[in-house]
Amino acid sequence: MNTTPSLDFLEAPPLGGQEPKILLVLLHGLGADKHDLMTLAEPLQMFIKPATRVVSPDAPFPCSLAPVGKQWFSMEDPKPEELVNGVRDAAPYLRQFLVEQAAFSNLSIRNTIILGFSQGGIMALHVALRLESNALGIICLSGGLIEDERITGELSAQPQILMCHGKDDNVVPLAVAEETIKILKPAGIPIELETFNNLEHSIDDRVLARVGQFLNHITFSL
Repeated sequence: MNTTPSLDFLEAPPLGGQEPKILLVLLHGLGADKHDLMTLAEPLQMFIKPATRVVSPDAPFPCSLAPVGKQWFSMEDPKPEELVNGVRDAAPYLRQFLVEQAAFSNLSIRNTIILGFSQGGIMALHVALRLESNALGIICLSGGLIEDERITGELSAQPQILMCHGKDDNVVPLAVAEETIKILKPAGIPIELETFNNLEHSIDDRVLARVGQFLNHITFSL
C-alpha cells in the first residue's frame, strides 16, 4: 500500500477548453511554493500546439531556512551526501505526483513534460531519468544533477533534456550544469545546455524564448 502523501497543487486547464494531449508539470525552487511558476503557465502553453494541462505542486516539506515556503530537500547541511539523501527522500513524492496527474489527465509519462527551476530542476532530472518510460521532455533551469556513483546503474529512461543556466549564477554555479552534461551525454541521454551572459539565478525573456523553442520542437509532430 502506498503511504506517500499526495502533493497540493495548482492547475491551469488547456487553452480553449479542449481535452489535454500534453501534461506540463512545473516544479518550483527552494523557499517558493506552487504559486511561483504558475505565471508561466499560459505563456508556455502558447508554445505547445497540442492542448496542454499545466500543474504546479508544492514541494513536500516546509522550508527549513525561512518561515514560509516549501523545499524539496534541506540546504542546511550542504555536504554532498546530505544533499543526495535529501533528493532521494523527496523523489517518491514527485514520482507519485507524476503518475497521479498523468492518470487524471488520461495521459501517460510519455505525454508529460517536466520543467523545474533550481531545486525543482534537480528533482526533475533525478526522477525522470529513473522512470520506466521516457517523459516527453525535461527542462532544467538553473539546476543540475546532485548525484553519487549510483546514478550510472539507475538510469532507466532517456528523455530529451534542455538545460538553461546563467553564467553569473552564484546559487547553483554553471559548473553544476556543465558536470551534468559530462555525466549524461556519454550515457546516451539527448541533452543540451544553453548558457546566458549577464544572468544570475533567475529566468528571463531569453530563457523563456529558448524554452519555447524546445517545447515547440518536442511537440511539433504530435
